[in-house]
Amino acid sequence: MANVFTYRAAPSKYRCGSEMTNLTVILFFGPSSSSVPLACAYCCNMNIDTDGDPQSYGPLNTPNIRPLDSLKNAGYVEPDQEGPDFKTRGNKQRKKAYDEGIAAARTEYEELQKQWVALDPKTVEQKRKDLDQKIADADKALNVLREQKAVPQKIGDADKALNDLRQQKDALEPDKVAKERTDLAREDRPGHFTGKIKAARDKIYELNRDYEFKPLPDRWKHEPWRQELWQPGDANKPVNLGKIFWHWYGVAKMTPHDAKIAHPVQGTNKTPILYHPDFLKNPGPIHHEMYEDINGEFPVVQQGGAGGEPGPGYFVSTLARRINTDYPEWDQRSTIPRGQSDVRPYGAVASQLKGEARVDIFDKVLAIGCDDGWKSLVFPFLDSGYGDAVAECSWRTFSALGGTFDKYPWGQLKKSSEPRFLYLAFPNKQEPQAVLSQIGALDNGNEFTMILAFLVQATLERSPRDPVQDYESRKKQPQLNQDPTMTNLATIIDMNLRTAGCPLA
Repeated sequence: MANVFTYRAAPSKYRCGSEMTNLTVILFFGPSSSSVPLACAYCCNMNIDTDGDPQSYGPLNTPNIRPLDSLKNAGYVEPDQEGPDFKTRGNKQRKKAYDEGIAAARTEYEELQKQWVALDPKTVEQKRKDLDQKIADADKALNVLREQKAVPQKIGDADKALNDLRQQKDALEPDKVAKERTDLAREDRPGHFTGKIKAARDKIYELNRDYEFKPLPDRWKHEPWRQELWQPGDANKPVNLGKIFWHWYGVAKMTPHDAKIAHPVQGTNKTPILYHPDFLKNPGPIHHEMYEDINGEFPVVQQGGAGGEPGPGYFVSTLARRINTDYPEWDQRSTIPRGQSDVRPYGAVASQLKGEARVDIFDKVLAIGCDDGWKSLVFPFLDSGYGDAVAECSWRTFSALGGTFDKYPWGQLKKSSEPRFLYLAFPNKQEPQAVLSQIGALDNGNEFTMILAFLVQATLERSPRDPVQDYESRKKQPQLNQDPTMTNLATIIDMNLRTAGCPLA
């Protein structure tokens, strides 16, 4: 086995917020595995995530509450707001579109599902056998009528019935059935589904996202077109289905019932307080109904007092995993490491990067600034997201790497600088120093920083070229191998890896 690392671009492209799209993630593999990466690399700016911070979110228009982030980034939707699509509409506008279209969309989806089930090969084979018997019986009955010289009308009716049965059998020819089934649920490539059922599902999604669908059982995870819709009599459907069209996801939330029966924090009498009149002694004009989501849940409010939470009156902002397990998720102190007073720098890992680079919560990231200063920082993934986003990090990560902020008058953070960074993420809870030392010791270890240089240069130039293909092309042209720009950039990257305590050898 060759003692070298291999590399390739991840199958999909990525984005960082709306500013940078079509980004390449490069996967690096060691000699022992071509499926589980040693590391992955990407280069872009940084999108800011304030989740887990005690002052991330809070009730609207409340004295002394000035959240760092918009409540919409925690799931909240305005009661009444015009917009061109689902994402920008208020709840009232979403309900209007839903009421106008959902009945027809549900009917179409369920009818197509029934067609797909009816075309199951075993079911079709049994239908063909049943039709063979019916055809034989009809043929025999027709011959009897002819022998009896029955009236032409009877013979004609019997002949038509026989032909109808034969046509039904012809429609169930295996090739025809396979094509019809494929048209209903086509899979163009693994995990990418098209077809009529997918199109019908998309219509429902545009009206009510995934709320209309029951959770997909594990036995159907490879057949998502079979996902069933909630029915009126189902016990566990969302309590506000068809009335409210959003859910909380960035804050701790509970139904009033669950909050009332929650176990107190260990060693105390503290139980959760919701933004709801049943819990707040002097609620004032809070319009608590605005904060109820599709599941009947309300945000949990931080409590002050001696030894209390760090953001009294703000909502409890959560991370994907508890950091301090001495506290339940509904206590803000669960996001702050033991012995510390603040949330530490972190990143968020989205589902596409999880799948393609095998990185996950608690894996570490090394970020190196690509602009003046070339600051570096190692931090963990502590939050998660969906889709193709990369480089979503906490505002403390951004600040530690030299990024700067201003604040809007109402308190929300806004970036006042837009530096670019090289990111190296390491699967399987590996330490960056150990992985980079391993790569540097391989026979082609000297190529690593040059590959990273091409990745960084593509970002700095906002180039549409694929940096992996660009590097491969340069390798084949010896006269270009000593490009001083790329050589200098590779040297700078190597120096900064060493400064970060992560030398290649």
